[in-house]
Order: sequence, then C-alpha cells, then structure tokens
Amino acid sequence: MNYVKGSAWTGAGITVSGLKIHTTRWMAMNYIGLLVWIFIWMFDQARVRGKNVLLWLLPFALAPLPTLMPFILFLQKGEVGGSNSITCRCPC
Repeated sequence: MNYVKGSAWTGAGITVSGLKIHTTRWMAMNYIGLLVWIFIWMFDQARVRGKNVLLWLLPFALAPLPTLMPFILFLQKGEVGGSNSITCRCPC
C-alpha cells in the first residue's frame, strides 16, 4: 500500500492532502487580505502622484503580484531629475 506521511490513503489510488481545512482557509484569507492591502496602497500612491489607478485594475485582477513592479516603475517614471525631485545640496 502506498502511504505517504502527511497524506491519507483513500484506497482508490488517490491521496488526500494532509493540510487541515482551517489552515487552507487562513492561507486564503491572508492572501486576499494582502491583495486588498496592496490595492489600497496602489490607489493611495496613484492619488498622491495624480495618476489613474483604474487603468491598473484589470492587470491587478488577473495577476496581482506581478502587476506590482510595473506599477511602481510607472509611478516613478518622470520623477528622477524632474522639477519635483530633490536636488543634492552637498558640496561635492
């Protein structure tokens, strides 16, 4: 009989996960909470910088975490060396 530690043998050649259902629920709730927090942060950052966050809603819904890096780079585009950037005042 093929028995893997942490799994339950069903007899039909199928093993059931050893994760308890409450562990899976907590993982899903934490991931959903992270996504909500990231979207609120994205909305706030776009609002502060005067950008439109609604353009990023569809990519965020399809692939939340990979969308985060292009969004951050998009927000920072134009800030380096622009009129709003902080200039170095040290005697270099």
